Amino acid sequence: MAVARRAVEAGEPVVDAPLSPAEQCMAFAHALTEWGRRGMLPHEVPLHFCQGPTERLEGEGGGEARMFELLSVAEKLLLCGERLPAEVEAERPLPLHCLYGAFASALGEISRGEAPEKVNIPPMRPYPSVAAEIASRLRNSIPGWLHKPELDVSRIVENTIRQTWSLCQARRA
Repeated sequence: MAVARRAVEAGEPVVDAPLSPAEQCMAFAHALTEWGRRGMLPHEVPLHFCQGPTERLEGEGGGEARMFELLSVAEKLLLCGERLPAEVEAERPLPLHCLYGAFASALGEISRGEAPEKVNIPPMRPYPSVAAEIASRLRNSIPGWLHKPELDVSRIVENTIRQTWSLCQARRA
């Protein structure tokens, strides 16, 4: 719940947590699914190791979604396997970062004892802010003594940005 609150407040995926944003999104989906089935949030959810999307995320979200739509999308997301999609189809395509924000927002409302019919989809940047720094370092470090200075690293940089959804603090054994 603390990570969900931080995500909504920051307006971006949280990377300084024990779970990556992709894993957080799955944990949010598990919690919402359990709430939808039992009417109460679980005390814990299973850890679902997964990676971020391979497709580009677009937009910053905003608007609202009906709770039954979010519950349906949460169930679909739980079936995704080891890699999250860039968007999940519901009544309309919902981009991953918007789902992450909507799930986090819904969990906040539910934890306050509310059972909303509609959930705010807070503005949410597609990638953690650290993505810009990582991309800059990568652009400046690859071309050089090992590669020609004119080497086009744009696709490497883009894939690296996408995988910031897979970043997390080091897990303790």
